[in-house]
Amino acid sequence: MRKEFLGRILKFIKEEKLMSRGDRVLIALSGGPDSVFLVEVLEKIAPILDINIGCAHINHGIREDALKDEFFVKEYCERKKIPIVVRKIEDLNPHMSSLEEKAREKRYQILEEIRKTGGFNLLATAHTMDDSVETIIHNFLRGAGLKGLAGILPKRGHIIRPLLVIRKNEILNVLEEEGIVYVIDKTNFDEKFTRNYIRRKIIPAFEHINPGFVEHIFKTSMIVKSHFEWVENVFQTVKKNKILETDWVDVYMLKGANAYHPDVLIGLFKWHLDNEPVYEEIRQFLAMVTLKKRGLINIKGVKIGYSQGELAFYKKAYNKSFVFKNENDVFVEKDLNYIVSLSKGKAEGDMECNIELDMLPFKLRFRRRGDRIGHKKLKDRFIALKIPYWRRDFWPVFEKNGKIFFIPGIYKESGLKGSLKLEVRKYEREKFSIFD
Repeated sequence: MRKEFLGRILKFIKEEKLMSRGDRVLIALSGGPDSVFLVEVLEKIAPILDINIGCAHINHGIREDALKDEFFVKEYCERKKIPIVVRKIEDLNPHMSSLEEKAREKRYQILEEIRKTGGFNLLATAHTMDDSVETIIHNFLRGAGLKGLAGILPKRGHIIRPLLVIRKNEILNVLEEEGIVYVIDKTNFDEKFTRNYIRRKIIPAFEHINPGFVEHIFKTSMIVKSHFEWVENVFQTVKKNKILETDWVDVYMLKGANAYHPDVLIGLFKWHLDNEPVYEEIRQFLAMVTLKKRGLINIKGVKIGYSQGELAFYKKAYNKSFVFKNENDVFVEKDLNYIVSLSKGKAEGDMECNIELDMLPFKLRFRRRGDRIGHKKLKDRFIALKIPYWRRDFWPVFEKNGKIFFIPGIYKESGLKGSLKLEVRKYEREKFSIFD
């Protein structure tokens, strides 16, 4: 094999930090030209990098030639004395919708199982420069952000793609020159599959305009990848700004949200949604956080609130309540880090109040639409005190016979007195509390 190819691939492996000395690399071997070429390459550079290799073949059980391919890879690896594991997917139907995507998901799931059980720390796939450009066009046609336009990443978790700097036609030329045999997957020529149509029709049309189209798009994707990785790093930092995580709500401290790149905020937004948001929903979210700097929106069933620099993603309704019946009753809310207790003593400060014994029983609940304290709306009091939206939904309210008499830090009914002290305080002193 030409030194030029090995040198280019070794340089790429080093630049992208794909492998380290002592790595055990499992190669996904379909038997096609790209995966056979990958085995040939890694076999030659294994002594240089001091790595160990093995192969895995997944029989999808769909094509008529599937058994022939399986026989080929077994014989190929046996000849080279490279260990191989073969698995078959049993539940794929050639007539099912989204066959390509489902086959891909199942394939990676099985490959990951083989990687773990076989003691391999890396999985190498034979994606080429052409594959990455196909992916970029495919993503672009469906609408994509930075991640989609970065194409196939050189490394994602345990998965590495050492051949991304090599063109498909280069691989075919080398295999032909060296007389290396491989199998052909006839489904790769079926243009009813979107990726095949992109490969066989769209890319050649662009190359007719500019013969260097694939190389130029790949170089651009590597620039986009660098930007995407920067955004990801900042995003991981922003995730550390989470001040609260419960079954009901996740909250982030994002004072000065304008200082963050929009893609970082979008990443946080997408992370909390089950389904990919459309462009208008992304714009709505960014407008709330960076322009209006406050608001409540509901996107794909997720309620999102932003005010006073605190961004909240609601998960489910918070419907707790508690009835105090005895003078030693205690209510503990560990997630929001506070405790409510009754005891003998004199109240001090706005987080405590005194009540008579005959106030029992009374109820702890949370705010409702239309709540009033005295002659004012509770909502107006929250606004005046600049309490973030999400906190208002979890702030304890105490009532007797439907009338609010105490809201810690917010309101005490005039004339409250008695021998019992109703106290609200932190459950764990060092942790964040809703009242901080």
